[in-house]
Amino acid sequence: MIRSTKSLTAAISCALCILAFGSSSYADTLPPRDDVTDGLAAFVNGEPITIGDVSREMPRWMREEVATARPGADPRDLWRSAFRKALSALEDKTLVLQKYRASDVRIPEHAVDRAVASVLENRFDGNRQRLLADLAERKLSWEEWRRGMEEEIIVASMKNLYVDGNAAVSPNEVTREYERLRDERYSRPARVRVRLAALPGDEAAASFLARLRAGESFADLARALSTESHAAHGGDCGLVTPEDEFAPAICAALAALPEGGVSEPVAIGSQRYVIMRGETEEAGLKTLSEVWDELRAELVARRKDELFRIWIGHLRDAADIREFLPFDGKGDGAK
Repeated sequence: MIRSTKSLTAAISCALCILAFGSSSYADTLPPRDDVTDGLAAFVNGEPITIGDVSREMPRWMREEVATARPGADPRDLWRSAFRKALSALEDKTLVLQKYRASDVRIPEHAVDRAVASVLENRFDGNRQRLLADLAERKLSWEEWRRGMEEEIIVASMKNLYVDGNAAVSPNEVTREYERLRDERYSRPARVRVRLAALPGDEAAASFLARLRAGESFADLARALSTESHAAHGGDCGLVTPEDEFAPAICAALAALPEGGVSEPVAIGSQRYVIMRGETEEAGLKTLSEVWDELRAELVARRKDELFRIWIGHLRDAADIREFLPFDGKGDGAK
């Protein structure tokens, strides 16, 4: 399918943003297991994917496996699962690159140059030697790294051209999502502004209160005398839900205060806390208009992911994929 130059330019621009700020495929490395040497991992329409290719793709999948693993999980099972996911991701990428090569879409050379310049500026502060040193540490040549950047641009651009443009979300869908999430995500508990001063003992607390009653401001005294973490801000803890922030004794003292009131010292261990109650913000809900952009962006992202998986599924259905997993002892055969 031939796409317009305008559409291609927009797709490339989108891809560059993703690469500059969101892609980590070429920022991580994980050495392959000692008992697995390089070799063939899969054929995708006759195009090979090696075990080395998969090993370079594995770090993010391994982190995901470790983060979600049950206690006592066998590390070998985690490694196998990460390997399968990394291989599947590479198969998907290969299919998209093959689709690109068979299409009339072409990424101009200057787009890759811009992506390289963005990575150099944003990740390496414009220092080319730092980038080269990083590549050397990961045993990547400049040409290999640049080719990887080009492939990432191609994949992001093809996704933008063939998938993202169809990810429409209607106003009714946003409204329904708001209704579904309203109580769980958008209900807002009552909050109160709290100023807090922590003093080292009864004498210090009594002195604090005496100076406060003599006309000095709570904020100035907290900055000068409090050991609490908000002292630099005059003891201002902001608008908070007290039960989520403070010990029960402080919450009880706070609940007994009128707006503008100051408590007697509250003893917790060796510390004495003096509390000032500020304004109250009543409980409520964030309105649909307040969260419209956030919700719509979430739904569009979800729709893009769904459509991408459908598109990849079609490419897989039409492909000849043969896997040779290193831990099975033999190839899995056609997929």
